[in-house]
Amino acid sequence: LHLGIDNCRLKNVLWFLRKIIIYFVYEHGNAHLFCLPSDFYRVKNISSKSLRKKLGQRVRQLRKQQKISQAQLAFESGLSREEVYRLEQGNKNPTTDTLHAIASSLEVHIRELYEFEY
Repeated sequence: LHLGIDNCRLKNVLWFLRKIIIYFVYEHGNAHLFCLPSDFYRVKNISSKSLRKKLGQRVRQLRKQQKISQAQLAFESGLSREEVYRLEQGNKNPTTDTLHAIASSLEVHIRELYEFEY
């Protein structure tokens, strides 16, 4: 796939996008705005698979801290148990809606899902 963008321009676009990443999080019916921590931008040489695995491990850790099963988390978040299992294994690339549902069910802020060592 060729998009007509040279490598230099693509790198500049990606750098710019990393600097302006902003997430709109819907919590209790209100939109909240927050930016990722500044050290998030320093993450280098981590594959998307590794990131998915770490996210899944974090979800599992938070779920177990609250002593709830995958089935219970799935029910409360409106997902299937299989989806929760695949997310925790790092085999599912979750959408923003999925992460919001998981965070709401675990009663944590969505950014807490990303609080792990890179």
